[in-house]
Amino acid sequence: GADSLPSTPDASSYVFTVAARDAAGVKAASYASVTARLVEEDTYEVEMVMDVEYWLRGTSIILNSEETLVLTASCGNSTQDEEELDYQWTVTPAPSASLQSLAVFPAGWRDSTFIVIGGYGALVAGLDYTFTARCVNTSEEGSELQSWGESSLSLSLNDAPLGGSCKVCLLGTSGCVKTGSPIVDTFRASCSNWADQDTPLLYRFGINRVGEDTVWTSLGSSSFIDLVLPSGTIEVYAQVEDAFGAATGILDLTPQGSKLIVGNGGEGRRRLLAVSGIDWSAGVGKLGELVNKQGAKEINSMLVAMGMELSLERLNALLNQSTAVNLTDALLSSASKALGFSIKTADNVCASFGVVSTLAAAGDLSWSGVASVVGILRAGLQDTSYISGLDGGCVSNGLQALRVGLDALMAAGGQDSGAGLGSLLADRETVLRGLTTLYLSSATALSPALVVSDGMGADLLARRDGRLFGSNVSVSVDMVRLGLGAGQAVVSLPASMSGVMSVLLNGSSEFNLRISVSDYSPASGVLVARSPMVGVSLYPVSGANSWSVENLTEPVNITVPLQNMTSEAWGVFRQQAVCMFWDAGAGNLSTRGVRVVGVSRVSVVCETRHLSEFVVVQDTSVALPTTQTTGGGSMTTTTAAVGSTAS
Repeated sequence: GADSLPSTPDASSYVFTVAARDAAGVKAASYASVTARLVEEDTYEVEMVMDVEYWLRGTSIILNSEETLVLTASCGNSTQDEEELDYQWTVTPAPSASLQSLAVFPAGWRDSTFIVIGGYGALVAGLDYTFTARCVNTSEEGSELQSWGESSLSLSLNDAPLGGSCKVCLLGTSGCVKTGSPIVDTFRASCSNWADQDTPLLYRFGINRVGEDTVWTSLGSSSFIDLVLPSGTIEVYAQVEDAFGAATGILDLTPQGSKLIVGNGGEGRRRLLAVSGIDWSAGVGKLGELVNKQGAKEINSMLVAMGMELSLERLNALLNQSTAVNLTDALLSSASKALGFSIKTADNVCASFGVVSTLAAAGDLSWSGVASVVGILRAGLQDTSYISGLDGGCVSNGLQALRVGLDALMAAGGQDSGAGLGSLLADRETVLRGLTTLYLSSATALSPALVVSDGMGADLLARRDGRLFGSNVSVSVDMVRLGLGAGQAVVSLPASMSGVMSVLLNGSSEFNLRISVSDYSPASGVLVARSPMVGVSLYPVSGANSWSVENLTEPVNITVPLQNMTSEAWGVFRQQAVCMFWDAGAGNLSTRGVRVVGVSRVSVVCETRHLSEFVVVQDTSVALPTTQTTGGGSMTTTTAAVGSTAS
């Protein structure tokens, strides 16, 4: 073997010869020779690491086509500088997209990292692929010999379930009836004859009223679901997924011409209901039957339908406020029970959050309703043993439900109705922390931020590092629906904060950031809200409480957008503008350590040396200067309003 031969001197070679003869020795022998040099060179041990969620089918690695594949290679025993090493990647069979396509292969094929963006169809479901990384010493380029090494990884691209069909029909009738009564009649959505080698198969179903967002059930092993639906023209969808997560496309069970008509539909239906009304009593009774059966998926489905109907009834003034409040309280109570009936997986928790968001936005929330919203969200985040992370849609539902709750509290003047305002706000902060941590569980400092915006404010969630300090972070808001003169809040963090954070991080490099913009109305009669509340929080990635950031050597400047005002009203406001923050310890607004450093027609700049939630108010107790003419000149006096400044 080659191990027993010494290396050859320069310009010297070994000659290897082989002779072939016939057994009888009748024919002359044939000879063949090959010349070779034996050189002592490094053979690189190339290590390859795969950073993606995958499954095993026997010993085969299984990857879903929607997943983004990240492979990283390294020359484990190389003594060369990194710049002298050239990485070369090949894929067999060839992908359907060129390796030169940066949209699909953003790191190219000559880097130590090789990335395949999922969802582009570059890798075909059902095929086996081999990825090879070769490491070459470029300092020897052009020489007769080059040191190199390579490593390969093979995997199979999972394919989705095939061959089946799905439908939705009114239950208990012959044929497939597509019409029924809202809240009371039951429709069954079902799927059959789907096949896949990776079982068990999982199913989820979605509904929407035409023109509205689709609300999905959580994934489950049942191939059907019984649905109670709101009034209107209803679309129903399904999706089938194998045990490894490969899913069909969205299956439309109600294509054009076969949509469900629940109630009479259209404006005619609304006029009819203005007289006859929805049978809410029957609906609540049916919901009670489902609660007794402890079927979380069916309960949530009915709650979504009732929430959608409740929203429409309130929009068309067909329910008075008192009835809407009582119904919402009852539905939220059922939502809480449904969450308790299910295992706390991400799918089940997110289904519950979707229900709570729908119900919170549907009717008027009482104090107990707000407590229910916060309580359900907190319960969903208490035991995360089966949850590794939450997606953006799930977190958006949670944030929007919290904003509706906060708006309801502010509308009630923040008055304590026995539930305990301090306790409720503390629970709200716990939910915000949990949502932030679980959404950012797999994020990096380079990941894009999640921004959730609606008519009551916006939230920004992001994983960041020390590069954040010395820069501005802006959060866009719906200035029209919020009645603001500017479309964003801006937080300016001083570079010196990196020193403070290095102590808090205790050796870590990354942290979580949340900036919130929420509609706000202070309780005090002398304080008039002139802006939304802007909150800034920094969290450790582990999900503990937000850090208390105080006594900064350089201030943080927060540009807060103002409500629209007439020129006359703004002229008074600018003399009474005050920046305040929510003092969680004291349970009220305070001006401690916060001051106004800039006022324009559309925004106010608040300067602070600590992080909290900030709001701009007009303190009507501040004396205004007035000018009076006296003989040959004028004098300025002050007129004070009755009241006192909050502290």
